[in-house]
Amino acid sequence: TANTNNRVALQTPFAWDGTSNVVIEICFGTASTSATLSSTSPADVTSFTSVIKTHVAAATDAATVCGNTTTNVLTYTTRPKVIFEGQVITDITSTYTWTWNPGNLSGAQVVVPAPATAGVHAYTVLATNTTTGCTSLDTVSVTSGGTYTVAASSSPATICAGSSATLSATPGAAGLTYTYLWKDASNTVIGTSASLSVTPAATSTYTVTVTNNCGVIVTQPVTVTVNPIPVTTVSQLAQTLCSGATGSLSFSTQATGGSTVYTWTNSNPAIGLAASGTGAISFTASNSTATAQTATITVSAAYTNGGTTCTGPDATATITVNPTPSVNAVAGQTLCGGAATTAVTFSGAPAGVAYSWTNDNPSIGLAASGTGNIASFSAINNGTAPAVANISVTPQFTGGGQTCTGSAQNFSITVNPAATGTITAPNGTFICSGVTSVPLQVTGGTSYQWLLNGNPIAGATAATYNATQTGNYSVTITNAQGCTGTSSNTVAVTLVPAPQADFSFSGYCLNTPVQFSNLTANPSAVSFQWNFGNGQTSTLTAPTATYTQTGTYTVTLIAAPQGCPSITDTVRKTITIEAPIDGVRLAPVDVVSGRPTEIRGRNLANGHYNWTPATGLSNPAIWYPTTTLTQEQEYRIQVSFNSGCVTVDTLLVRVQKGDDIFVPTAFSPDGDGVNDVLRPITVGLTTFRSFRIFDRMGREIFATNSQAQGWDGTYRGQPLPSQTFVWVAEGRDSSGNIIRKTGQVLLVR
Repeated sequence: TANTNNRVALQTPFAWDGTSNVVIEICFGTASTSATLSSTSPADVTSFTSVIKTHVAAATDAATVCGNTTTNVLTYTTRPKVIFEGQVITDITSTYTWTWNPGNLSGAQVVVPAPATAGVHAYTVLATNTTTGCTSLDTVSVTSGGTYTVAASSSPATICAGSSATLSATPGAAGLTYTYLWKDASNTVIGTSASLSVTPAATSTYTVTVTNNCGVIVTQPVTVTVNPIPVTTVSQLAQTLCSGATGSLSFSTQATGGSTVYTWTNSNPAIGLAASGTGAISFTASNSTATAQTATITVSAAYTNGGTTCTGPDATATITVNPTPSVNAVAGQTLCGGAATTAVTFSGAPAGVAYSWTNDNPSIGLAASGTGNIASFSAINNGTAPAVANISVTPQFTGGGQTCTGSAQNFSITVNPAATGTITAPNGTFICSGVTSVPLQVTGGTSYQWLLNGNPIAGATAATYNATQTGNYSVTITNAQGCTGTSSNTVAVTLVPAPQADFSFSGYCLNTPVQFSNLTANPSAVSFQWNFGNGQTSTLTAPTATYTQTGTYTVTLIAAPQGCPSITDTVRKTITIEAPIDGVRLAPVDVVSGRPTEIRGRNLANGHYNWTPATGLSNPAIWYPTTTLTQEQEYRIQVSFNSGCVTVDTLLVRVQKGDDIFVPTAFSPDGDGVNDVLRPITVGLTTFRSFRIFDRMGREIFATNSQAQGWDGTYRGQPLPSQTFVWVAEGRDSSGNIIRKTGQVLLVR
């Protein structure tokens, strides 16, 4: 009970069992009095602090009970009172009986068990004055902050992408005040009111935390399902069909988990498709016109999920149906083999149609297949019966990458066998000297006209003809089908005069090819047979033959006219084969530098000379030219003869500084043909005077005044032994001065 100062004083220490309700009654002395209540008692889920506010003149008419409260700070600014049947109770100390409903309460000041469920709970009390019997009835409302529920929802629960939903939270207990805290999936606060609008891009779950004024918290999730806006994908954005083909379109979207309905329209039903429909498209294309028909198909998708239908943007596709092409009828042709066909030009509809064709008989000269018009060609029939080719042409129209085929047209080309024949000459085509004609025959056909050099021969209409003139004979042939042609061959009739065999030859050298020249008169259409007398023969007109042995041979030439063996002619001539002269290496020659000096090869009778190189020579075509040299030179001397034989010698010309005499330092007179004779070598001398040999005793054992005569290593006819000898040589130089030279020579045995 509050004291006169309206303060509630609790004795300390204050013992509390932790489970019992504590009831504090505050009485106010005056209407303007206020008081503050503090409680620091421990609390748990079963502990409560109940407060009843009273005044000396009235009882409370309401109480607030909060669970799990450790501290209550209550400030009272109004005068509380209790009304009993319209009367103000001014004295609660009088004797009364108190009847409570619910009936588990008694007394004037009672402890109300805290209701477990949050909300406003009504209690009624009947006060009976035991003295007067008067009664008064009043109602006390107790607001509890206990457990409660929260209904959290989204309106609508499912939305289309880009739309909004309203989130609402409704507590199940009335009479309390509430606060709200909304968060999205990332735990970000998005609102603090009982409801709010959201526009999620995808299905999202939100949470709302509701707290009442007693601090009791309830958290609830709310899921907003977001349907995607369906985007239609068409299986083919553009297609081209032929009339009669099956066209189809299928549709799909990225949306899954619900159901999708596709609604489409067709801008051109002339293609064989209805003007509108739903679902996938399958139809038989048609086009009865001469131009391509194009239709635009517009399709929209309605996607339903969670009771919400979302409609996406339109998608379009085009379907083009090509016209069916046609080809006009083509006339057939009949002609003879070898004749040119008439070019075939196809026509039809629509414009731009192409044509392909097949031919079942390529032997007529036309390919087995082709495209476009058929150009003129030379018809072929190598048989004896008419050849028929059946040709089928098919029209084709290509549009939008699609080729459409129309009905084929058929026609034929008949090629009759060409009139052919061959001319034969059973007795040959030569009119030999003394013969007046040759018979000619032709095969094939039924009628004929002979021609000479392309000109018809009067009256020559039979299958045989006796040719009396030279020239080219042919035949114009007509067969049973009326086809006319020329014989497959032309026969040339030739007058053959009697040949006069003759020949000549160039060269007659051993092992060298001899060229024979054919000098036969009237050699046309003549065959030749050669016999060279050495076992060799030839049928060439101008052959060669090689003889491997010297001697005289008889060469025979037979000239035989082709087809006229009776006028064959024969000629015989002899040929004498000579052996070539062997080439030698001439003795070296010494000359004075810059001085013209005659040099000599071998003087071979009837020889034709050619010195190479021609360096320094006055005339390289003679056997004794003059040379002027400043350095050593070796010459190749080729001597050619009328027989065809060739002899090649070599000569080394050495160049000395001036006039001089040289003698070798050794020689070997052993009869081998090499260095057997010792001779002096002179350079530039105009006169040779002497060449003498002395032994070691000073005895003269050889002397000569001829440069060509040399010493053979003997004395008085007897060979001398190996030893060293002294030589002395004299001559007159180009200036008339005497040159005397001496030296030693070794005789080697």
